[in-house]
Amino acid sequence: MLPASTTDMPAYMAKPTDEQLSALNMALDRQSFKVVAYAGAGKTTTLKLIGERLRGRGLYLAFNKAIAVEAQQKFPSHVDCRTFHSLAYRHVPRDITAKLSLPRFSPKRLGDDLGLQPVQVRRQMEGASKFVTFSPARQARFVSDAVSHFCSTHASYPAPRHLQFPEWLKESDAEQLRERLYPAVEQRWLQSIDPRHPAGIGHDIYLKLWALSKPLIPADFILFDEAQDADPLMMGILTQQPRQVIYVGDAHQQIYEWRGAVNAMKKLHKTKNRQNKSYRIL
Repeated sequence: MLPASTTDMPAYMAKPTDEQLSALNMALDRQSFKVVAYAGAGKTTTLKLIGERLRGRGLYLAFNKAIAVEAQQKFPSHVDCRTFHSLAYRHVPRDITAKLSLPRFSPKRLGDDLGLQPVQVRRQMEGASKFVTFSPARQARFVSDAVSHFCSTHASYPAPRHLQFPEWLKESDAEQLRERLYPAVEQRWLQSIDPRHPAGIGHDIYLKLWALSKPLIPADFILFDEAQDADPLMMGILTQQPRQVIYVGDAHQQIYEWRGAVNAMKKLHKTKNRQNKSYRIL
């Protein structure tokens, strides 16, 4: 491929760096790759350049609506700017997304609904075991968290491993509790995707339901911004796409680890383009 010429660049990209030209050439060659762009390295400018030069229907994916709306004002008209959730929302049955407006069950009500009973476990403290009682409400939180954990993974069905307990819980008790609560996790997941069940759901439920349908995203190329914050679910969707996907992010700026992000930029096995030069004024 000929080097990307600067004479026909958009006005905002009059003087691209060698690294940015390298990323552009990789994009024009229809490669799927990752751009490791550190803080102030012109990541947005690079994405705009790629979106401007690639032909076909493009999709820019962001984590929140505000960023997607702002991006839509910057990218050319053939690049649609959306969030993962907005894609999923359009392709999941309306009787499922209608559950978003229903009130969520409190832990106590959920515990009653699932038929949970108090259970005693042992806590190791200063070399001695102390018995602690987990109420139905506390167990219901474990169940809800397990469903949320499952929804952030690439797994096809909830499993006992999605149940997570405090570190102080003895391993033998943890295994017994997993065995005891797993049927409730399974039941809660099935309730979440049952339009007839009265409990409200979060956005992670319909996103997971969409992912389980193994969707093909209607785009000729995908630009995935802030990819370091992707969870296994999002990465699983994108790595299954037959189209060109360009992942952009900075592992040093990971901010969503609390909801299952896996530092995807390090784990993603793709050709890498590194952008180190900073344009920030310090």
